[in-house]
Amino acid sequence: MAICVAMMFDMLLHTDYTIDGDTLHIRCGILCRMAIPVAKITEITHRSSILSSPALSGKRISLRYGRRNRVYISPAAQDDFIASLISLNPSIHVT
Repeated sequence: MAICVAMMFDMLLHTDYTIDGDTLHIRCGILCRMAIPVAKITEITHRSSILSSPALSGKRISLRYGRRNRVYISPAAQDDFIASLISLNPSIHVT
């Protein structure tokens, strides 16, 4: 039980999304770490979803990358985050 509580607090304290060069790094606790090349992101969609994902809020954005991959994230300043991604990859379609 203590391990589960510790992992939940770790996710609450260590969920972040950073853009380093041309790569988006997603971290959610010790279990979830992803690196997505910004050039592979094709679409950003605003979603309210309860699907399991590295997002702490119900107000999320969906990033489509590759042919069929999606990840839901919830950055604090969504509009600024989207603008940063578009500045690196202007071909991203936002809906």
